[in-house]
Amino acid sequence: MYLYPYPSHSTRKMCRYSEFARLLNHYLQTQDRDAAWLASRLRLNRSTVSRWLNGETRPRTPETVERIADFLGVFDSTARRALHDAYRGGTRRSSPSSSPSGDGGRVVPPHNPASPPNPVPLNSTLSFIEAARQWWDEFFRWEEAPPENVDTWEGRVLYGLGVLTERITPEAASAFLVALALWILTAWLLTPILRWPLEPASARLDACIRFAVASILVPLSVALVTPPAHLDLRQTDVAGWHRRGLLLFLKMTGSLVAFSVFAAATLALALIGFYLGFAPWPQAVSWLLAGFPLFFCYVVARRIPVERYRMFGGVLRSHPADRLFFAVFFFLGPALAGFIYLEYPILVQPWFGFLLLLIVTGWTWWRSRR
Repeated sequence: MYLYPYPSHSTRKMCRYSEFARLLNHYLQTQDRDAAWLASRLRLNRSTVSRWLNGETRPRTPETVERIADFLGVFDSTARRALHDAYRGGTRRSSPSSSPSGDGGRVVPPHNPASPPNPVPLNSTLSFIEAARQWWDEFFRWEEAPPENVDTWEGRVLYGLGVLTERITPEAASAFLVALALWILTAWLLTPILRWPLEPASARLDACIRFAVASILVPLSVALVTPPAHLDLRQTDVAGWHRRGLLLFLKMTGSLVAFSVFAAATLALALIGFYLGFAPWPQAVSWLLAGFPLFFCYVVARRIPVERYRMFGGVLRSHPADRLFFAVFFFLGPALAGFIYLEYPILVQPWFGFLLLLIVTGWTWWRSRR
């Protein structure tokens, strides 16, 4: 028995996504949930979810299917693949009745604590750019838009303006002001080290100190103000202050990694510009470049709790290797700042610039070959 009538043989032709509707109905019934509950978790209209359950439409992005699986506790790889296949209209079938009814219908795979974690605090199938695109889709709620509004760029612009108008709430205004304050702080701390050459020595010392402070202060600030992406903490088995501390640790770890990686990449870009004779960058360009580490720091801070939640089959916990990530990237920024200050005479040499360009080109080629 389904929450919504399963399409009969005579009406199945009108339902383009009957298999996805069948699985979604099953998992909602197993969890004793309804369309309103799922819509509230996804921040969508109930009518949108109702059309999924009737087989009339489907989610617009595979990332939404991932979120649905997380909320419904579908963590088994076979069950998740079957849900994705049904979403894509594939022929793979997996009987949902085989999912255990214990633990509220949640499919929890066995976990091997000795298994290695992700080499970066993001799933290998979800890159930084894909995470940013997912945030973009979630903000504008493209899957709620009528097809005629997203088929053309004019329709997308008008629909986007309408969404922006609806999003102007006291909470949204507060979030915007916090983001603006973080950007100003990040730009003030990072801009001096991006404007090569770093002369005189007093200016170089000031730039390096600001960079070291930014590598710790900005990730901590982002971790404190950023909520985890589509993670219902009430469903976790971690409660109270321990849960808050664990969440802060996970978000801080992800923020440190993302900020360090993209701050170093931005610094390398400034160095390349210096070697090519384009330095110093204009002040506006430096402020714009300083926003990239902050943005990806925010994206990863939202994603890392969800990735660990999936890794441990619906249990919020950290992997032992997260402590190593935290320790290494906590000191990476100050160490890089110290290296720049002490080895500045070497960094400004043309031969070092040629070596840096060679390393970047080789790394890009190696990645493309992989």
